[in-house]
Amino acid sequence: MIKLVASDLDGTLVPDSTDQINPEIYDLVMKLKKKGIRFVAASGRQYKSIRRLFAPVADDIFYIAESGGVLRDAKEMYFADAIPKERIRELVDDIRRIEDTDIMLCGVDNGYCDSPDSYLYHWMTESYQYDMIAVSNLPEDIKEPVVKVSMFHPKCAEEAAARAFTPKWQKTMQVSCSGVNWMDVMNASTHKGHALGCLQERLGIAPEETMVFGDNTNDLTMLSQAYHSYAIGNAREEVKQCARFQADTCANDGVIKVLRTLL
Repeated sequence: MIKLVASDLDGTLVPDSTDQINPEIYDLVMKLKKKGIRFVAASGRQYKSIRRLFAPVADDIFYIAESGGVLRDAKEMYFADAIPKERIRELVDDIRRIEDTDIMLCGVDNGYCDSPDSYLYHWMTESYQYDMIAVSNLPEDIKEPVVKVSMFHPKCAEEAAARAFTPKWQKTMQVSCSGVNWMDVMNASTHKGHALGCLQERLGIAPEETMVFGDNTNDLTMLSQAYHSYAIGNAREEVKQCARFQADTCANDGVIKVLRTLL
């Protein structure tokens, strides 16, 4: 029997880089809860952004935010895995050396970038509904713990990072692609799979009782935590190879179709 459902957001449950979601998911979340099945929104987004997206059921779900850097429910923080400050400084310096990139540092509560006039700032606040703060000096001006360092590229972040950045940092940190424009860096033990595993242990739920949906490489560890693992129809090939099952595409409401069947 399924007791826990976890879904990635961008490219899986919602169109990439938007605040649009099929409102049917709210009704499904509540119907699942009535049957004893809890829902987890698992995303590279910050907690506040996810909470706004799920506003009608925000108090009824669990949150894996910042690609696994934060695990919580609506009232309680279970953990936030902060990156050491000296490591953040080096990551920022390395990203600045890559042409056409921008940087977002993800704290427990807020996102941080260099300028309120930048494309990145406006995109995150307007499309993702982020709480963003522009600071003069990254990372020195940030007072809260930073759980994720994100590299933004306007065309292909994975390709831009492939020559030097990824080979260097993947030896000691968790480096993953979370979308065409994003490469995320976290502590080596920080990922969606670890966060989901901690939640499963907390709730006493086994992988055989868990259903997971994903589309990108930062979902691979989470898919491995569930027997009922689904790659969305538009997922990357390595995600489809990892998952046991395949759902329809994000555009065709693949996650929602499977949840209807589950109910």
